[in-house]
Amino acid sequence: MRLLIIGAGATIAEMEITGTENKKVYLSMNNFCNNLFQDQPIVQEMCALYLDYYSVPYNPKFIDYIKGKSNRAIDKEEISPTPLDVFLELERTRAEKHNVETFYEYIWNNFKLMPNDSWHTLIYWTIYMGLFPIFTENFHVNGKGYKDMLLGRKVCERLCTKDKVL
Repeated sequence: MRLLIIGAGATIAEMEITGTENKKVYLSMNNFCNNLFQDQPIVQEMCALYLDYYSVPYNPKFIDYIKGKSNRAIDKEEISPTPLDVFLELERTRAEKHNVETFYEYIWNNFKLMPNDSWHTLIYWTIYMGLFPIFTENFHVNGKGYKDMLLGRKVCERLCTKDKVL
């Protein structure tokens, strides 16, 4: 078994090979989360756990709010900065230490036992929901469908049944 981790570089290379004009942004280690992470409870909770581990402060009232511990309406200023706000700022200013890889490494190593639906929900709101529109904008041609992903096809041709791709 082999493990293949496909990252932002693969998208950039595929865009260059297919002659795709970038209509949004090249995803990289220092902007991935800022471009893809969605403001959803699971994302906020996981960012809070990550920040707690590194002793980075955020407003804990927000976590109480999303867990239903507050029974009144709260305005944004009262709960700012949220864990996601803080994590995204760290990615902007200290990407060498806080980025998509350090985030998922921490989550994977510490929450392997979290229910599958939680893991899938996190992936949905931190990768899929942000990446799908970018993918569609850059690789779909109206009336023709998706461009032929030449590099992706070459990779797939070399995969074996037991290989894992992330």
